[in-house]
Amino acid sequence: MNFASVTVSFDTIADFKVANNTLTFSTNFTTQTTIENVIAALAGTPTFSQELSAAATAIGANKFAAFRFGSNIYVLGNNATTGTVGAGEQLIALTGNLVLTNTNFGLFLFFHK
Repeated sequence: MNFASVTVSFDTIADFKVANNTLTFSTNFTTQTTIENVIAALAGTPTFSQELSAAATAIGANKFAAFRFGSNIYVLGNNATTGTVGAGEQLIALTGNLVLTNTNFGLFLFFHK
């Protein structure tokens, strides 16, 4: 896929189980429901590129969020540039029609003494 003249690639996790696994990030995150509501408001049948761009805008700068496209879940880590998807973002595909919640998708805080 090509976004903003940068080829975006992603890793795929084929065996993620919501009851047993957790994705934890050291930054803010936006709920899957919030992002999917923004995507649902897109006209027609949006392409992956359109959904990814909408997600990047809705997530905000320096945050992570998940959204569903087809039968998979995609976790997008947006860098400081809201609304653009490029080399600074992280994208992970989780195979399967999953719902990520605060028990399996969340924020890891670093504590310093």
